[in-house]
Order: sequence, then structure tokens, then C-alpha cells
Amino acid sequence: MQLLKDYFNLSPEFFDRLVPTLIIFILLSAGKFFCDLIIKKRTSDVKVAYRRRRAGLYTYTILLILLIGPIWTRGITSLTTFLGLASAGIAVAMHDTYKVKKANFYEKKPHTSFHRILVDLHQRDITDPKHSNGAGYNETMVND
Repeated sequence: MQLLKDYFNLSPEFFDRLVPTLIIFILLSAGKFFCDLIIKKRTSDVKVAYRRRRAGLYTYTILLILLIGPIWTRGITSLTTFLGLASAGIAVAMHDTYKVKKANFYEKKPHTSFHRILVDLHQRDITDPKHSNGAGYNETMVND
């Protein structure tokens, strides 16, 4: 092992992550290969064989991510915290835009001036954008 570290000039931390990664990858690849052979020998229907191979590929990929991911993501919890907070901030900032796009997607015909639409619990009057504040609608809450 020391010979490989010296030959490839690898740091001990990197090498300690690389060896388990290669072992997991080789074992899972061998398992997938043997599963594909069994599927090929025991299944005569092409569609069923395709579905089973695809299910095996999905299982292989998920296991690979679940087993190798924690090996390489040790020590970057601050980065994941930052990315989580950033995505939450973007979601809050884009909330109104998403709501308007959702309303336009679910409606069958485009709205003209002075129509009233209901999106979630928000009732909107479609006004003439030339005479309003530029938004094109006035929003009020619907009372139950």
C-alpha cells in the first residue's frame, strides 16, 4: 500500500478514501454483472428483461451513491449548510413568480382585462397593465 501511495504521490487522506471507494465499486459492479447474467439466462421476454436490467441499474446507482457518497463528503457540512440556506432563500424569493407561472399553466385560456381568477387562496383581478402599477393584477385574500 505504501508503494502505491509513493508511486502516485497520493496524500494519506485521499488514499484512505480511495481504497474503500474502489472496493465498493468493484464489488457492486461484479454484483450487477452477475445479476445481468442471471436475468439474461432466465428471462426470455425482451421487455421483461429490459425492465429487470433497468431496475438493477437503478438499484446499483442508488447503492453506489449511498455507499460511496459518505466516504467523500466527510468534513463539508458547512458547505451543505450554506447550499441548503441558499436554496431556501431562492425559493422564498421566487415564490410569487412561481405562483403566477402555476396559475398561467393550469388555466386553459389566456386572461384579458377585468377577469377574476383564483390561485390557491389568493383571488386576483386581472387589470389592464397600462393603467395599473405594472403588475397586471390586484391580489386579495379569499375569505372562507
